[in-house]
Amino acid sequence: MPQKGTFHTTMTNKVRVVLCQYKRDNPQLSQKNMIKWLKDNHITKVSQATISTTLKQSAEIFAKFDNETNLNAKRQRTFRYPKMESALVKWFRANQERANVSGELVRESVMKILDWLYPRHEPFKFSSGRLEVFKSRHGIRSYRRFGESGSVDMAALANTLPAIHDVLDQYAWKDIYNMDEIGLFYRMQVL
Repeated sequence: MPQKGTFHTTMTNKVRVVLCQYKRDNPQLSQKNMIKWLKDNHITKVSQATISTTLKQSAEIFAKFDNETNLNAKRQRTFRYPKMESALVKWFRANQERANVSGELVRESVMKILDWLYPRHEPFKFSSGRLEVFKSRHGIRSYRRFGESGSVDMAALANTLPAIHDVLDQYAWKDIYNMDEIGLFYRMQVL
């Protein structure tokens, strides 16, 4: 529990980067001036110790968040196996269009990739929670496909559908059959 008179505010990664850039551009500013600048411009109240710690880590912050997509995150979590994570992202994006990628399939692939990249790794469990965090971190969404709809090329369907309608308009509705179910109804009398 904080002592009386202290406060706790967590800066986002975006504010950390902006703070380090501001200090780099204005090296003459004191840490007290930086606190006031943060409060006025970013509505963030932090202690002088937080400013000091952040500025000491400025080289790491610039290196880490140069290409970072989620700068609004407040925690700086590191992934234990970064090569595995990037390989899994590539695998997921390559396979999500061709097949239904279930959580179980992802977990199995994680273990194969992990064994391949880190042969002497510690025991690792890729839980459902880790899977969800991984997907949200990389903006991955899963769309569930049912039956044959997973194999349909939607662009080709949009182009072909008017031609199918033209052909079907030549026949009465009672004469149009779905051939997928013909095996179920082959003995049924035609009405």
